[in-house]
Amino acid sequence: MKSEKVIVIGAGSMGEALADMLAAEDYDVVLVENDEERAKAIANKTDCLVIKGDATDLSTLKDAGIDEASSIIIATRDDKTNLMICEIAKNEKVAKVISRVNLPGNEELFINLGITSIVPIMSMALTSIKRHLQGKGETVVAELGGGKIELMEIKLSDKSPYTGKAITSLKDAVVCSIYRNGELLIPNTRMKFKEGDVIVVASTAKDTNKIMKAISKE
Repeated sequence: MKSEKVIVIGAGSMGEALADMLAAEDYDVVLVENDEERAKAIANKTDCLVIKGDATDLSTLKDAGIDEASSIIIATRDDKTNLMICEIAKNEKVAKVISRVNLPGNEELFINLGITSIVPIMSMALTSIKRHLQGKGETVVAELGGGKIELMEIKLSDKSPYTGKAITSLKDAVVCSIYRNGELLIPNTRMKFKEGDVIVVASTAKDTNKIMKAISKE
């Protein structure tokens, strides 16, 4: 049976993690990255096909196989770029267009374009996090890839084995955002988890329960 083709735009930490997770689930994944050095680095460590190119250019998306793709996931950190690619994908009649939305308030621009699904990482974290700030909590807040990938929200207690440890110590998942002391933080490899952090984590659906239990274990 032929694998379902999915195009992922943007090989940042989120795009790379999504591409690897989908590839592990036997999707035919093509990862498009505009930065040449980044594209080469990712190509050397992933099983996905990596194409260096500007995804706002239709010819790049044609090279990536947009005519055969059932889905496109747009994961860059620039909403203007994401919106342009969404419009191209919609015009090319891609069945499912999923886009990251970086800035609160921009969701309406994507919805008005008729995008199938948006992932408002920042605003999603803020609104969902506020419901759980008063106590321990972990919940699945969104699904991607037809339910193959899940975004979880987890609050770290002082007894969590990850409190005080480097973000890179968390395996089989990617940390998308951290809500700490009233501020929303974009994670980097130098950061450490702190007590009271509310984190949004992406993983394959089959690993969700394992990761939730590992992080919130007391």
